[in-house]
This record gives sequence, structure tokens and C-alpha cells, in this order.
Amino acid sequence: MIVADASIVIKWISPLEQNHEKAMFLYQKHLKIEEEILVPELLFIEVANYLATKTATNEKDIEEGLRFLYQSNLTTHVTQIIICHSPGQGNPEDTITFPCKREAEK
Repeated sequence: MIVADASIVIKWISPLEQNHEKAMFLYQKHLKIEEEILVPELLFIEVANYLATKTATNEKDIEEGLRFLYQSNLTTHVTQIIICHSPGQGNPEDTITFPCKREAEK
């Protein structure tokens, strides 16, 4: 399993990015079903934002790049956020969720 973030995925759709070939090697392994690629749930938004704000990419190319990503059969991972409090610390009402190991899992 390969975990890829936006910095890797952008290289798949932007051939001028540094290390494009290395990123494409990972993508090819995914296409050959040698490796599964796991991406964060917000990856598509991160990539669209980067292309729209940090590059001179036009709207049509951004749409094509995102279409390519959606058709790449990537596995998305939903992240939960939990603020872990020690017993007696913090207010349980301000707790949200994120991945953290429970004491028994450490």
C-alpha cells in the first residue's frame, strides 16, 4: 500500500513538476495492481486549490486533471479527529475526533 498526498498526486497531472517520473513510477505500480494507493479524503480539493492558485493552469486543464484523478481508482481514507484528554483534564464537551491510539493499543 502506498499513501500519497497532494504533493505526489500533483506530479501525476503536471509533467513539469520536479520528480514527475518518480511519482509516475508509483502511479504505474497502482495501474498494474502491484500497489494500492491510499489518499486522504480532501486530496481532490487540495489538488484543485493548488492548481487554481499556485500555477498558471487554466480551468479546462484543472477539470481534466481532476477527472483523471477521479478515474484513477484511488482509495480514499476518511480521517477522524479526536482530541485525547488525560483523565480529569479538558472539557469533554470540546472534544472532537482524530486518529489516536488508545492506551491499550500502545
